[in-house]
Amino acid sequence: MKSQRREEERRGGDVETLKQECVTLREECETLKNDNRRLTERLQLQRTGHLSLKEDEEDTGIGVGTEMGGMAESYMTMADCQSTGTGTNCRLKDVSIQKNISFDGKPMTPTGWNGGFGEIVSLRDQLKQAEEKASLVQRQCDGLKTELRELQVLYDCSQRERAGMEEELLRCKAELERLAGGGQVRGHTGVRGQGSP
Repeated sequence: MKSQRREEERRGGDVETLKQECVTLREECETLKNDNRRLTERLQLQRTGHLSLKEDEEDTGIGVGTEMGGMAESYMTMADCQSTGTGTNCRLKDVSIQKNISFDGKPMTPTGWNGGFGEIVSLRDQLKQAEEKASLVQRQCDGLKTELRELQVLYDCSQRERAGMEEELLRCKAELERLAGGGQVRGHTGVRGQGSP
């Protein structure tokens, strides 16, 4: 009986622990979902801002087409230098100008060209990682729910067994008391019979 009681207490403790873990995982899952939603919104804003920037560049005539045209013009200049026989110095000069100066006269760096795309890629990576973590937490939560249900079934079964054993114990006690009472009655009857003439 003591070992069974200890087993029931252990199972009850396991159920409570799993319930707490399940609550914690649900909270973590909710936090990850919120982070996921914020990253998605930020990514959408970044995309919208990038598209607006491209539209502004196209409206002002400083866009991809202008850059391509400027590149073509620079390469034409380089070809002209080669055809006139001025040599390598002219070619290097034009390439250097093309590499370091943008078409509106301001310095242009590779970071400036690809900064928006880099941030979008970074946000996508963060979003993917958040989704993967949320999926992992959800799977862990589902696994704990399944284990919790199994332990709950075992706990309910042990409670029913305990109730049945307690009923059986009460019946045994009642039977013992009845037998003990009957023995005392027979004992008194025997004593009276021996004392009679």
